[in-house]
Amino acid sequence: FQLENKVCYNLSACGSGKTLPAVLAIAALFESGAESRILVIAPLSVITSTWADHLAQFSPGIPIMCMDVSARRKKQCKELIGFKGIVLINPDGVQSVWHELCHWKPGLLVIDELAGYYRNVRTNRWKACASLIYKTQPARWAFTGTPITKNLMDSYAQILLVNPSMMPRSQRTGKVMSYVQYRDMLMTNPAPHIWVPKADAMERVHALMQPAIRFGREVMGDIKTPIRIRKDVGLTAEQKALLQSPINDGKAKY
Repeated sequence: FQLENKVCYNLSACGSGKTLPAVLAIAALFESGAESRILVIAPLSVITSTWADHLAQFSPGIPIMCMDVSARRKKQCKELIGFKGIVLINPDGVQSVWHELCHWKPGLLVIDELAGYYRNVRTNRWKACASLIYKTQPARWAFTGTPITKNLMDSYAQILLVNPSMMPRSQRTGKVMSYVQYRDMLMTNPAPHIWVPKADAMERVHALMQPAIRFGREVMGDIKTPIRIRKDVGLTAEQKALLQSPINDGKAKY
């Protein structure tokens, strides 16, 4: 599905295995020469434990650059100019190296946890990502298991970011609907500050967030082999001091 659609959503439920199919699709594109610059925007919590681990296990031949640590991000920008492979970065990190990413010009942009970070057009992270897409025009795959987290209006920013061609246009101006116009299309206002979805609102949102695919967790039901995840857990200051103590004692004695 992802290889057939340059712009699409994967709305599969949490735990249904969205990352691995994306890794295999990315590997197919990279190995065939169709894409050599892939940018993955993902939460810090999954960059190493999920994305980097899956890439290392299932596509070990693809170079990876993890730009998830702000202290070394600027230094990595020097290596980014001629880099061909996969760049992993967190949503807030995009702002700090926006110019470099625009110059690098990714051919494929993968957004993990779309609704978690890009459901408000007023945030700096949304503006940074939207302007990056506008400047570079990459293919876009967006992942989220919960596209509607609070209310139907969460869909506005997501559609405008990923596939704005699906957004309805104003009959008067011909421009993409504003937030207010989109709200009036989906909801009624029976009392001040109270907005209620119209009867067909969910169906309209579903039609706009396309092309999309979704699987529930039951798709993983036939998998009997346990999935083992290894995570590096740093030592606390107290643990480091306890380990260093016998070393210092040995140096002092001998």
